Amino acid sequence: GTSLLPLSYEITCYPNSSVISVPTPGVSAAAACASLSTAPTQLRLSDDFVSAAGSPGCSPVADSPEVATLSGEFNGQVFATTAHRGDSCSAGEWDYFLLDLLPPPVGW
Repeated sequence: GTSLLPLSYEITCYPNSSVISVPTPGVSAAAACASLSTAPTQLRLSDDFVSAAGSPGCSPVADSPEVATLSGEFNGQVFATTAHRGDSCSAGEWDYFLLDLLPPPVGW
């Protein structure tokens, strides 16, 4: 299996700029802030999101150990959620909703 080191960074969005606390390959503070402004990303980070992960139609994804814990506040909305790439549904959710907030998956 693949062994991953924990990675932690903070993204701060300002009206005309953005900053990432630790340079992270594949993550742009500007793209992350733009993504946080979109309805799909806001839905994924909200308490109203219902994941399809683990459903019978989801296929396991081999060698995909990534797990992300996202928490913070954006435009006054507090969020805390976990995402993983363990099956095809959760990997699809990661790619669609969170791609600009997280580093690329292992092997990309």
